[in-house]
Amino acid sequence: MHALAEKTTTLDLGERLMNVGLLTRPQLDLARREQRLRSHQLSKVVVDLGLVDPENVADFLANQAATERVHLSKLVLDPAVVDVVPRGLSREHRLLPIDRNNGSLTLAMSDPCDIRAIDRVRQITGLELHIVAATEQEILDQLDRLDAHTEDIQESIDQILANRQEEARLFGVEGPGDVEAEEPEESDAPTVALVGQIIKRAVERGASDVHFEPEARMMRIRFRIDGVLQPDMLIPKSVTPLVSARLKVMADLNVSENRVPQDGRASVTVGRRTYHLRVSSLPTAYGRAWCCGFSRPTANSCNSPSWGWPPKPKGRSGTH
Repeated sequence: MHALAEKTTTLDLGERLMNVGLLTRPQLDLARREQRLRSHQLSKVVVDLGLVDPENVADFLANQAATERVHLSKLVLDPAVVDVVPRGLSREHRLLPIDRNNGSLTLAMSDPCDIRAIDRVRQITGLELHIVAATEQEILDQLDRLDAHTEDIQESIDQILANRQEEARLFGVEGPGDVEAEEPEESDAPTVALVGQIIKRAVERGASDVHFEPEARMMRIRFRIDGVLQPDMLIPKSVTPLVSARLKVMADLNVSENRVPQDGRASVTVGRRTYHLRVSSLPTAYGRAWCCGFSRPTANSCNSPSWGWPPKPKGRSGTH
């Protein structure tokens, strides 16, 4: 692929598109004038001007590079894989890591013949690269989606930590520490948002369940996707008891019970769909470990017995 790409990049993208009849000379001249005004890549300009369909551009470039064409909207991406390449580089060259297998990285590119970008990624990662083609818009949409979730989650964590610092300043204590709060308070809003964002992220990644795993210095969040537990994010140790308390409230569990396993159910809405969670918890040396398993009801299934679960008792539950 590398040798072929060198051959195809002797002409710029505009000339290559014109040579195969996707652009006329007047259209190419127009696109180049617009490119100078916008300082955008030519592939984006010709698509924005409506001169070439983005799918045709991606198909053409995949054919030129003798590589596979992928549709990113159909893939479930692992943020840990995407983060192998610095975000600024991914946006600059319109590329996206989509899979990693041992010493090989699969890289989706809007221009799979961009040798400079390929060499930069190879130098940064030290990995062998398998190049595939995708549309520029698909790549940017995926990066925007991942960045939006990361920023929202980090904002919630920052707000929780700021609230705890303010409580320490006002009351001379550091907050709940490893003791879970027994009743919701006004300052719990960032924690509510954080747990909701984690669950939404899991749903959008196609996870069947979410694991909240406390450790000595952090809480590790992992998603089970296609039967395999995949790491997703880390939460500061000081936030762990607040997340645990929120999960208890969601599942209608006894918030004051910390010594025995607990099991409950909860419902969450993501987009226009309601997802039902089977929530299980075990005490560990570092706090409670949680597993939240998803079950999405059909349009007619409004009650939990339709999934083979017993009716939920009224009021707060303790152990089961």
